[in-house]
Amino acid sequence: MSALFEELDYCPTPIGALSLRRRRDMRLGVDVVVGGLGLGYSAEAVLDQTDAELCVVESRARAEEE
Repeated sequence: MSALFEELDYCPTPIGALSLRRRRDMRLGVDVVVGGLGLGYSAEAVLDQTDAELCVVESRARAEEE
């Protein structure tokens, strides 16, 4: 993936695919993390690198529990 977009994690669930992606906002010069569920829901947040890495760790830990 390019430096402007990266899929951090992906997990299929009974109610739709859960995805966590990072994109670069060139206007602000920051990374934006986007969480999505299926095709109908997404939420964006401007997070620092530590926040983004914590999201990935939590997502993988939950996937291992299943």
